[in-house]
Amino acid sequence: MQPDRSLGLSRKWIYVGAKAAVFLTTLPCMQFAGAADTATTTGEPATAEEVTLEKLLEVTSEDGKLLVSQGPRELLWYSDSVAYARIPGEKLGGSGESLLRIDAGNGGTERSGSYSYVGFSPDGKFALRFDEGRLALGRIVDGAFTESRQIKGWKKLEGRTGPSTKTFAWSSDSGSLAYVAAARAEESDREAKSHGASGDVLMLVDLKSLSEEVLFAPGRPIPAISWPGHRDSIFLAAGRSGKDAAGPESSLIEVSLDGRKKSGIDYPDLPAHMIRPIASPDGTRLIHSLGDYFHRPVAAALPVRSLDVESGALQSMVQAPGLDTYTLQWDAVGDLWAACRSGPLLDSFCRLGKDGSIGLKIAGPFNEEVKSFGISPDARKIAWTSLDVLGTFRIRMLDIGGNESREVYRSAPIVDQDRLARVKAFSWNTRDGMELQGLLITPKDFVAGRKYPLIVDVHGGPAPVALRGALFSSSPLEWQMWSDRGYLVFVSDYRESGAYGISEELIRSGPGKFVIDRNVDDVIDGIGKLKDDGFADPERIAIIGHSMGSVAANHMLMRGERFRAVVSKEGIPSWNLPGYYERMKDAWMWWFNASSEADLKRMLTRYSLESNTGKVNSPVLFINAISEHPDAATLVKKEALDRVVADLRGKGLEAEVVQLADEKHVPLNMENVREYGRITVDWIDRKLK
Repeated sequence: MQPDRSLGLSRKWIYVGAKAAVFLTTLPCMQFAGAADTATTTGEPATAEEVTLEKLLEVTSEDGKLLVSQGPRELLWYSDSVAYARIPGEKLGGSGESLLRIDAGNGGTERSGSYSYVGFSPDGKFALRFDEGRLALGRIVDGAFTESRQIKGWKKLEGRTGPSTKTFAWSSDSGSLAYVAAARAEESDREAKSHGASGDVLMLVDLKSLSEEVLFAPGRPIPAISWPGHRDSIFLAAGRSGKDAAGPESSLIEVSLDGRKKSGIDYPDLPAHMIRPIASPDGTRLIHSLGDYFHRPVAAALPVRSLDVESGALQSMVQAPGLDTYTLQWDAVGDLWAACRSGPLLDSFCRLGKDGSIGLKIAGPFNEEVKSFGISPDARKIAWTSLDVLGTFRIRMLDIGGNESREVYRSAPIVDQDRLARVKAFSWNTRDGMELQGLLITPKDFVAGRKYPLIVDVHGGPAPVALRGALFSSSPLEWQMWSDRGYLVFVSDYRESGAYGISEELIRSGPGKFVIDRNVDDVIDGIGKLKDDGFADPERIAIIGHSMGSVAANHMLMRGERFRAVVSKEGIPSWNLPGYYERMKDAWMWWFNASSEADLKRMLTRYSLESNTGKVNSPVLFINAISEHPDAATLVKKEALDRVVADLRGKGLEAEVVQLADEKHVPLNMENVREYGRITVDWIDRKLK
């Protein structure tokens, strides 16, 4: 067992299944030892130097842009003994990524090239390979790929540079491949037009003749598909064509192999979109999860649905707290798995029962965040990629039922690994009795009993704690930068993150309570515990919030909370801004627990910072991205912020605003990033030191 680095948490025995029990602690969880001397590493060794603002931005940028992707996530099993995973180049999220072939027997690895595999047929004879923007279907012979034909027009999902496995499906006999293609509108494409294609289309490739045809065109976006084993039909998720389009928000459609729609399930009133339908190996059950829709509070926290394919019966499964429904997957013996949380990070794996309850939990290192994972075809091993709290990328492998993982790859540490001891788990109870979890990063030579200036990092969302600092949204090394400057850093969380149960129930259990008000209560309660425990100097506290965290920071200001400094990055100073109301109305009905549109409009004014500047007691620095994109409405946001700053200065408070031209919600241009980074560091130092 690793040293107990938790704060505020006691050890517990947890029984996790009829056939197996694992010794867990609430935090830290069972730490699987990695064989560091046998792991493949890359790059230069870490240095023990201080993490300055300059060093932080140097290791998280490339070609004048901030790197925010945190590296590759692709990991696929080819056989019981071989897996493939993408590994980063010199910098996480930068250029130079490559493919690593992993021997599951001995842990040996070898680089295969710069390409990536998107999927393998069940018999292992065919593969999809993506290389420099080109997707090819080919055969695997003696481990080597030979191209058969190019796949053109595949659907590119938002936020991805390459194809997604969610948009491809193989038949169980390896005779056909189905995939989603972007809508074909060319005059010459008569077949697609005859299907009425105005959205995406479902394509079918015969792997013997290599011919392809348009199978189905719902006239709507298709974000994911699934092909139940031994069944002559394919299931697809279909979304709404646009925010103003008619029809259900999300649907599950069954399509026969002759192109007929056989059945469908619509979710007309549910404020969410379908993430992915996933068929069980025997084809009898289809699991589909639902995710957030433009900041409605449902991210990874709505019940998973289970469809009996034969009877059509639909069941809502138990939703266990801490389960990430985006990662759901079946193993070959019919068990359902997902990444889950044993601590503040997505650090563990859960095997679910038929009702969705957790039957087995395998806890990984508490200070590593799972990025992707896969179960071997024989259901005996788990392989996963992870990022730790110091920005080190790893690949691990574990025999299911064993108690030690094998570290088969580790990127070169950016900083000295001794810093891991400065990152601790921290828990606190909210005023209504809920236990929340976050991270605490202590300064060098931390002395118990000494009170330190505190920086509270309030993340965006709705999403749980993740390894991204609120100021730059790119790297956990941001927290090391602050701790090297002598600050105690509290990475907070709030119940709307979705990590503590079904968000809708948590939020709407108190009618009339604004969701951000609850979020602020949760963060304030965590700060209170740090003060009560003697860690934080109550006179030297700064808040840094981005996105939803910035909304929380603004709400703290308008509630009159007193801090030495507040940094609010990309929040909303007024809920009544032109260009926002119609776009966000449905979401805001949830956020504000409004009973009607008239009630909502009253609450929008009541809870806007611009309407409550007279209550503000803390100095504030606003950071705002300005875009000419009309849907962003950022020009009116700029004007509202200027008015807020003028009002605050008028009452004698120190208030500043940094307006960043031609930027998005997460600023990427390094000239802008350096500017607001330097201004923020100077601002915090002047206030807290």
